[in-house]
Amino acid sequence: MILRFLAGLGLGGVWGVAAAFISEVFPSRQRGRAASFVISAWPIGFGAAALLARFVLPVYGWRVLFFCGIGAVVAAIYTLIFVRESEAWLADRAATSVAKRSVSVREIFSDDLRVTTILGTLAATCALVGYWGANTWIPTYLIKERGLGTASMTAFVILLNVGMFTGLHFFGWLGDRIGRDRAVVVSFIGAAVMLPIYAVMRNDTMLLWMGPLTALFFPFGGLFGAYFGDLYPARVRSLGAGFCFNFGRGLSAFAPFALGAIATKSSLATGIALCSVAFGFAAIFTVMLARAQRHRVSPAQLATGVQFARE
Repeated sequence: MILRFLAGLGLGGVWGVAAAFISEVFPSRQRGRAASFVISAWPIGFGAAALLARFVLPVYGWRVLFFCGIGAVVAAIYTLIFVRESEAWLADRAATSVAKRSVSVREIFSDDLRVTTILGTLAATCALVGYWGANTWIPTYLIKERGLGTASMTAFVILLNVGMFTGLHFFGWLGDRIGRDRAVVVSFIGAAVMLPIYAVMRNDTMLLWMGPLTALFFPFGGLFGAYFGDLYPARVRSLGAGFCFNFGRGLSAFAPFALGAIATKSSLATGIALCSVAFGFAAIFTVMLARAQRHRVSPAQLATGVQFARE
């Protein structure tokens, strides 16, 4: 658990910094596609891990499979040596005095940014609860409740990530066309509709092809990377985007436990279907965030909106 926690710190840190870096390097008209392209490495890695598990796990065991994660060290060394800081960050650094270079979490909760941070965190939390609640238990669901073997399960999981990879690129393009907030809302609505259909599908062939179609609507990691990065000034861009996304990631850690508790009372299929509710709330909070950016709502108005969403 301790090692998993440390690995989570690294994974969480990468997303926030990458989102800020992309926002500073690419022009606005390309950020959705750029962020989605970078984040699309996630389903590629997930699919590769599933493929490795198929061949490595039965023969060599989980320790050798874990050792394959050493590729992250290679990526870190490459980034350290070859990737330069963005010009926007260097310019902001040069314009900021040494005394004011420290950054505090209080800055993203200042009067100008408080509503953005709260709504962004709520949207990311709901989205990640829905995603991890379903994604953590889908392999177990396929084996325990659908009776698939390990080899068949990995094929299903690989196809799921093919769908997510495709969705990242499609919604990245869509975000640059119609706006990142609208593209995020469309993806959440699609996920809320497709998850219950996937969970109740009884034909194995249909289930196989419904997987990538469902995962097509899980591209929010890339969209949020471009969207959150645009909401904060350069000084706190990495902190703000990273806080919204990773605070939600931390809370979503409880989603698999909740879904497991539901499964003991009912079934994993029911728990996976209920994850659609979280995506529905994520859509609501994203709409509120977009409206807040256009109209700059006050904290009091925010509280009223949150109460309405809860009811």
